[in-house]
Parts: sequence; structure tokens; C-alpha cells
Amino acid sequence: MFSKKLLNNASYYLLWYAKDKDKTKYNQLFIAKDEQWFADNVGSHLWIENPENGESRKVTPEERGNIKELLQNLPNCKLYGTWSLNAQGTEKQKDYTYKGIPYFPPKGTQWKTSYPEGLDRLRDINRLQVEGNNLRFKIYFEDYPVMPQNNLWDKIGAASNKVFVVQTPEEIVKRCVLMTSQPGELVIDITCGGGTSAYVCEEWGRRWITCDTSRVSITVAKQRLMAAGFDYYELAHPEEGVSSGFKYMTVPHVTVRSIANNPEIKAGMKRDQIEAAIRKYADQETLYDQPVPDRNRARVSGPFTVEAVPAPVVRPLHEIPEHGGPGTVQAADQAVARSGETARQRDWRDELLKTGIRGKGGQRIQFSRVEPLPGTRWLHADAETKVEKPERVVVSFGPEHGPLDQRQVPLALEEAQTLVPRPRLVIFAAFEFDPEAAKDIDETNWPGVTLLKAKMNADLLTDDLKKKRASNDSFWLVGQPDVELRHLTSGQDKDKWQVEVRGFDYFNTRTGELVSGGTANIAMWLLDTDYDGRSLYPRQVFFPLADDKGGWARLARTLKAEIDEDAIEQYRGTVSLPFEMGSQKRVAVKIVDDRGIESLKVIRAE
Repeated sequence: MFSKKLLNNASYYLLWYAKDKDKTKYNQLFIAKDEQWFADNVGSHLWIENPENGESRKVTPEERGNIKELLQNLPNCKLYGTWSLNAQGTEKQKDYTYKGIPYFPPKGTQWKTSYPEGLDRLRDINRLQVEGNNLRFKIYFEDYPVMPQNNLWDKIGAASNKVFVVQTPEEIVKRCVLMTSQPGELVIDITCGGGTSAYVCEEWGRRWITCDTSRVSITVAKQRLMAAGFDYYELAHPEEGVSSGFKYMTVPHVTVRSIANNPEIKAGMKRDQIEAAIRKYADQETLYDQPVPDRNRARVSGPFTVEAVPAPVVRPLHEIPEHGGPGTVQAADQAVARSGETARQRDWRDELLKTGIRGKGGQRIQFSRVEPLPGTRWLHADAETKVEKPERVVVSFGPEHGPLDQRQVPLALEEAQTLVPRPRLVIFAAFEFDPEAAKDIDETNWPGVTLLKAKMNADLLTDDLKKKRASNDSFWLVGQPDVELRHLTSGQDKDKWQVEVRGFDYFNTRTGELVSGGTANIAMWLLDTDYDGRSLYPRQVFFPLADDKGGWARLARTLKAEIDEDAIEQYRGTVSLPFEMGSQKRVAVKIVDDRGIESLKVIRAE
């Protein structure tokens, strides 16, 4: 039993499952041997040889305990061990004369190699050794410098350079990935944590999917991937891409059979010729953890996207109108996962009063009061702006673990319309916004009332992070994307479509109006040409802030990459490449401004 009072728990267990054991993919990994390991495993059969004069002697027990010191004192000498030349059987139980003395296999055994040709080859290249009354085979340390990795993984230690409180060491994940997959294959980790699985997959050329319920985990993993740099590995078949695999380092695996059956070994050969022939004919072990690097190039993480996928809601039949339920509005009201007062919302109200909401260019909406709003379920705060002429503001918070749902928008607005006096601002504050919810907020026209989106800092979910951060920005205003989708009716791209991003419409906290922000502050935008309403798949990615001295150009110099200048020019603009409209008949544009704030615009093709 493992406990603090009894046996100390000194190991963990890794469980490996397969749907069909016979179809399980497995790449053997190897661990490098050192001279001390070799000495410890050979034991009393350890010898040391001077290649210059061919003299050898047994290593003493005292010397075996400190092989490094022995080799330092005898720098030109080589270690070797002796292995038995006998195997079960009686077919080749014949005498073999070596240096004038006949040697027999022990009773019930026979020579392990062919008789007498194999033994003659071993004799001709000085690979036979007499110990007592037995003839044995000499194996040098260099003949097999690795050993297969087994199921006992020691000397790994804790994760280095930790970025997350619970972080698996990279070595463990690396071994799992390399043993069971090939470059280009897909790995999924459903508990992201610090993003170690995604990081390892990026390093070793695997595709990946990772997810977590914690926005802190996702943020940490995203930052870790975006700041990472990796070696660039040579491909086995460059024309086939990464799925063809890498070029790997190999090591020889010299055995009795590989020498005794080697037709290139002849009597009278020089030592370097013998070693070349042995290496050529020996089996080669592939080192899957040692791809051949291209030192002239470096590599960063490939493109990836971070998405919040809302959980599907299943309603009982009695709540659906066509099955006798109470009606659409009431059913939707019951189906939304979060409603009413929570302890978190009290904290968020306090934070909102303390920090306000950050806008563009250092502007900020400050509040003189932020209080609960009694009698409502979807409006969670009643506030007043801290200006010369205060205005009423109501706030609807999104859930802790999930995006603000589309159904919450009309329910909150329905409550806001009953308020007297009427609010001047309705603010939807959330960690993430469902695309359709963001679209409804942006497009709702309520004369005299402005609807705004505010993104909440993920640190609000973790008190420790909130206390340690340098900035006190807990809420940011999210701009409304100004995007045009147009159908091309002429030219070589006739009947295709094109998207142009014109910029953000920002809320001016001084004038209380929405104003156009242009494209100057767009750091990146992504285009999904066939948006399915759940996950954005970036088919085109653009970096408008990239100029001749920064952005792409700087990245190209850093990576020593071969850059297509025409392609770079196309992907630094605000107009997409022409594309075919997908089957969903709608596109999604995600825009990230220079503050890191994301906003999504969904447009249906007319």
C-alpha cells in the first residue's frame, strides 16, 4: 500500500490502451549507453584492449567500479565484453580448433554460428576470446551504443521551465508520441493543462487538438506555442511533405550473426576495412528521437486557432411547443445553462466598479456605482457612468465556463426594455462570445440605446493571477468589425467571392458614439469561407501590420526562410484572395487588434 505512513510512492503508472492490439503502431525507442553501464552489465567478462599492439587484459573488479578513470588513464584503449558462442541444440556440437587447441560446446549445446565458416570469420578478424575452457565472442562498446527503452522510465524528473502549476514533463509526452505515431498524424489531449502535448507535437511534426475547461490553461498553452522555436528537420521525401516522415539518425547493431555471415570480411583485411565492412552489414537501429536537423533553418509553431465551442443543449420533449411545451421563449429561458445571481458575479461587479472598462487609445468607461439589479434574471448589474452628466448602464454577464450564448441576448434586451428610466448603454461582458450572439449584439438597432461587448480578462477566474498581474485591465471594449462581402461579377475570378476588412467601429467613451477606427490597429485577421456556426477554420490569414522592416520580413530573416514575396504581399493586406463560396453559404471573419482583443463577424451570402 502506498501512503505517507507506509511505502513511499516512488513511481507513477502510464496506461496504454488499444482498440486492436494486433494493429497497434509501435516505434522502438532507444537509450544511449555509457561505458559505466556497459561495464556493469558485462560484469566479470569485461576486457580492455590496446588496438595498437592487439594486447588485452581483463578489467579488475576495482577498475569496473570507475570505468571513466580507467579510460582516462588508458585513452587509446577500447572496452569489450565477451558473450557465449553456444546455443541449444546438438547439430553443430563439434570441436573447433583455435590457436592449436580444440574447443567443444558444453553438453546439450551447439555453436551459435555456422560451422566452421562463421567461426573462421570471427577468428580472422580477432573476434574470438578464450575464457577458461570456453571460446567466446568479443563485442565492443561501439558495436551497439544504445539499448531498447523498456517500460521502466527513470531519471526523468519534474517538468523544467514550468509555466503551469500541473505540468507533465516533456520527456514523458515525447516518448508516448514518438512510440505510437508518425509525423503528420493526429494526437488529441482532452486535458490541455500547460499545453505540453501540443508543444511536443509541434516539435515532432504531429498534428494536434487540445482542449480544457480552463481559460487560464488555454491562454498559457497559446502563449507557450506562440513563443516557441524548434529545429527544422529534413524530410524523408520532401515532395510528399511531413507525412512521409523525417530522415533519422541510425546506429549499428553488431551481432555474432552479422559478422559470421558477412561475405565482405576476408582474412588479412586492415582494421579500418574490417570495421567498415562490419558497419555496412550490421543491422541499423533507427533513432526516432533524433531526426536529422537542417542547421540553416529554424521553425516556429504552425498555424492554429483557439475556439470556444458551446455545448449543445438538449431540452425535454414537454418543453418543446410542438410537443405541448410551454412555448419557445420559456423553453429557451430554461435551456440557457446559466442564469441568476452567482458569487462570481458579485466579484465581477466589484471589479467593474474598481477598474472600469478599457476602450481604444487609453479611453475608459468609469462607474460611480455598480449594483445588483433586482427583479431580473439576465441583467446582472445596474451602473452609472462617472461623468459630468451620468448615464444609466446595465450589464449582462456571460457564464464562467463557456461563451455568452445567442439566446441570452434577446432575453437580456427584453428585460432592459422594461426598465425605467431607460438605460443609455447595455453591456454584454463575457470571456468569449458565441459568434451568433456577437452578431446579434452588433446588429441590434435600439434607438437611443447603444449595445456594447466587453471582453473579460481570464485572470478574473483565478484570484492568484489577478493579484500578480501588472495591469489592472479586467474588461476591454470589443470593437464591431466593419466587413464587406462582395460577389465578383467580372474578370478571371468571376462568380467567386471576396472579403474586405474596413476596420473596427469603436465606442468613443467621450462622445458616447460609435466611430470608425479604420484598419491601422488590426494586427491579424482570419477568414473562414465555409463557416459551420460552431468552429472557425482559418482558410486565409492576414497580417496588416506587417511592413518591410517588421512582421513577415523580420520573421523571414530570423528563420532564414525562403519567402515568396508575392504571397507575402497578398497576406499583409485587408482584402482577401478570391474564393469559392462554401456549402454553408456564410463566411466568418475573426479580427485581432493590437491589444489582442478578438472579434468575430459572420456574414451570410445573399
